[in-house]
Amino acid sequence: MDGHRPRYLREIIFGLKAHRRDCDLRLCIFDAERQTPGYLEFLKPFEDQFRVCPLPNRTLEGRFRSEITRLRLLHDCVVANPCDRLIIPYGDGLVPMMGALPKWMIRRIVPATTQMESMLFRPEWTYPSVRWIEHYYQRLRRWGVCRWPGWRLHLADFNAWQRAHQKLDRYSASVSLVPEVFEDWTHSGKKEALECLASLGFFSGLQKDLDWRLPVISSPGSPSDRKGTAELVEAFAIQRELEGILLLWGRIPEKVEQVLSRRGVSWRDDPRIVVIEKYIDEQAFRALFAITDLVVLPYQRHLGGVSSLYLLSVIHRKKTICDNRAWLGWAAEHYRHGLAIECSRPEEIQRGFVRILSGNSIPIASENAAAALRSDCMQWEFRKCWGCD
Repeated sequence: MDGHRPRYLREIIFGLKAHRRDCDLRLCIFDAERQTPGYLEFLKPFEDQFRVCPLPNRTLEGRFRSEITRLRLLHDCVVANPCDRLIIPYGDGLVPMMGALPKWMIRRIVPATTQMESMLFRPEWTYPSVRWIEHYYQRLRRWGVCRWPGWRLHLADFNAWQRAHQKLDRYSASVSLVPEVFEDWTHSGKKEALECLASLGFFSGLQKDLDWRLPVISSPGSPSDRKGTAELVEAFAIQRELEGILLLWGRIPEKVEQVLSRRGVSWRDDPRIVVIEKYIDEQAFRALFAITDLVVLPYQRHLGGVSSLYLLSVIHRKKTICDNRAWLGWAAEHYRHGLAIECSRPEEIQRGFVRILSGNSIPIASENAAAALRSDCMQWEFRKCWGCD
């Protein structure tokens, strides 16, 4: 229950309840997940809308082992809770495996009388990898997804949905396009947002002394190797003359620490780099986004997935640097927003910093485009996709 998952799940529940008010809705999750910050923030207040059915504790590790474990959990879930409709909220780790198995085997897991519905975030085959092993693995996943014996599959990627619409990818399930989902909000000024963050205890004494009038560069979302955190920190840390603040929204993983150490990047003693290690709830998220002058999304191995953070940057017309590959590269051109560069190269990110912070213009989405995207991504647009026939 991390990231956007609890938010999506809450909106799916509201969508189901809006179309089927009298349905007996059961949520099957690990019992430990009910104590996570995401569950407590987005789902705990609405437990009167569903029944919680704890799943047996099993470890999800490894690319294929975790998928097999998910299949076993799915079987246990359906046996313990027979249902007319089975919702798999985010099926990226389950749908391809189910489609690859013989149908008679799937029917031993989920009865033919149970309608299955799922959402897919990362159709990587829409943006083929240049590495031949990954390329063929993506094609294998596409084959499995297209054979998935469910009733309806929601695609979050417009290009993947368009491929289905044009019959380039032929699915067994009915395919629809589901939008991102955001609450309707406008951010406050930087001064008010900083006061809010200080009152919530987000800044230490040293960080309070920083000149927050300087440009604030943010990398929203949990730092990770696949999201390019190492390249971002390296690009910022070695450019000591850069006047700005780098804001990292989460604890730095050990793997990223090791990469930076091997590259000889000393960043821990750099007062310009601020690491937020507290859980960032919705109020804090909006405040952090409000003080941000430049959003940087240097994703490395996160290709083929829609970036909600990029869409938020478009909606709020924030200056943005993003990777030029896969969905982000397409989106930068489609929305005419942001500087799309080769983010696996720290020197390219450096040049992006200099270009933007020196006042040179970069594409910013028009007010009309931002308003249209905001409307497309409102909660009612997402909720109406669920529970209807």
